[in-house]
Amino acid sequence: GGRPVKSLSSDWTKSGGGAGRGVSIYIILYQEPKVAINNDSEYAENTVSPAPQHQGDSPPKLLVIPFFWSHHEKLVLIDQRIAFIGGLDICYGRWDTSDHFLTNDHNLWSGADFCNLRITDIYFPRNFMMCSLDPRTQPRMPWHDVAIQLRGASVHDLARHFTGYWNFVTSQMDMDDQELLTISGRQTYHFHSGSSGEDTRDNK
Repeated sequence: GGRPVKSLSSDWTKSGGGAGRGVSIYIILYQEPKVAINNDSEYAENTVSPAPQHQGDSPPKLLVIPFFWSHHEKLVLIDQRIAFIGGLDICYGRWDTSDHFLTNDHNLWSGADFCNLRITDIYFPRNFMMCSLDPRTQPRMPWHDVAIQLRGASVHDLARHFTGYWNFVTSQMDMDDQELLTISGRQTYHFHSGSSGEDTRDNK
């Protein structure tokens, strides 16, 4: 489940989601089948969609999608120039150190962060101070994930992927109130290829 951190909601609200400063924000949020998992997508939806706080502000455009199986895709795109992809695990039980301790002798984890999904799930993510394990007898499950930052032409490919995904979901779910996305502008990327000199490629 996503972290219900007060400062995240507060900062987002104070900034108006960035939309009041001319920033367009698009979010695809996976809506889990509650009979199988409880990611609490409802909380995430309410957190990133506050009421506008200032004139001219608007909340981000949000698609909450069930049954399209994107729950393992984690992608952040900024201006078609920077991308973060991979293990962006801002949720319970995913924070860890390189030591991967099984016990909490160093008091590194509290509440739901000390968990082991091989023993029991986190069924009530909003009750984040409740630990579902007995730390005296049950070990936590270590976690190791990898994320990368990308710049350059590959980011344009990811932008095309997100745009296609957004438009596909919009059409499949008959969301007439949602706009279709296009990739605007022309981006020029410069590739240095050693002795062959510089190769300039235009990407639309």
